[in-house]
Amino acid sequence: MGSSRRQLARARARSDRVSVLSQSLTSAKSRSKASKAEALVSAGEPDCDCDCCIAANRPPKQETHGSELMCAALKSDTAGGGMVNQRCGNMCRVPPSDDILGSGAGSAVDYSRFCLMECLPETQDKAELGNTCIDLTAEQRAELKTYGGNGQDPSTL
Repeated sequence: MGSSRRQLARARARSDRVSVLSQSLTSAKSRSKASKAEALVSAGEPDCDCDCCIAANRPPKQETHGSELMCAALKSDTAGGGMVNQRCGNMCRVPPSDDILGSGAGSAVDYSRFCLMECLPETQDKAELGNTCIDLTAEQRAELKTYGGNGQDPSTL
């Protein structure tokens, strides 16, 4: 009786190992397919540029450190009366050397995320609404860099 229990336990252990190996292979294949798909998507995207970002009102819940304005992506169409964005698109390619959106470096990101995290309105004057945003300085970039690669909100500057 003890022998059959040991055999059953060994069979279960082997089955568990096979299951874990199978899951690992499936996961690796999925990651490989995802990275290939991302590479194809990002290859056709324009490089991210603060010229595609404009000063906009921050939603009330995002107003921090006295900042009422943020940078937002130009609209990709004229619905709602927004500016027309002919060259920028909805996605852009972050350079591989990017130190703020490091988690997206070398791949495509949503333009609105890029604008919020990597560009600044020239001032916090509401009269600047709709004006093109400016690039962060090297010093500002160093302050916003995070270990996780998602950056800090520029309102903390």
